[in-house]
Amino acid sequence: VTAIISLAEFRELYPNLTIKGFLSDSASDNYPTYQLLGRPDWNIPAFIALNQRKEATFTYKQVEINDQGVPICEGGLPMIYHGRDDSRCRNKFRCPAIAKKGVVCPLEKYCSSSPYGRTVYTKTEDNPRFFTVVPRNTKQWQLVMNQRTSIERINKHVLRDCGIENNGVRTRGRINVWITMAMMVIHLKAQYKYRIHEQKEVK
Repeated sequence: VTAIISLAEFRELYPNLTIKGFLSDSASDNYPTYQLLGRPDWNIPAFIALNQRKEATFTYKQVEINDQGVPICEGGLPMIYHGRDDSRCRNKFRCPAIAKKGVVCPLEKYCSSSPYGRTVYTKTEDNPRFFTVVPRNTKQWQLVMNQRTSIERINKHVLRDCGIENNGVRTRGRINVWITMAMMVIHLKAQYKYRIHEQKEVK
């Protein structure tokens, strides 16, 4: 809840900035969050880890969808992501045996008569948890999610190492001052490490 409130305040403070994504752990894995981020006036791609306690697979337009939001072909293979159609807010998936070299499907000759192979489209608004703007199983998704480790380190440094978590401060203004000082300390430490590393390389 606090993350969404902070995001709303950030949008009000900086209306001219484009937010390229909302990155969060599974605590934000709920439909209202996805629906809010997907509103036309927000239009923020969601990069949220799935809560594994919720449903993992389901059927969509007579096609089984795995726990990463990827359609499973009739041969039992995950289909290959083949781009997004932003005008229709949907992702395109193709037959794995045709779209990817080296993949053999037992139903390759019977699934589709088209040389392009069978194609399945998933529309974000139909299930925003699984049909994210950037599909979960792609390299782009993984690159963004990898940034979570650096974010978690910063959060730990601010809350625990700098004592914000248990300093007894309650008012919003004072908390902001403490967080600002903590971020200054983190920045100075990073600059110090960079200078030391730079001096070692010169030697």
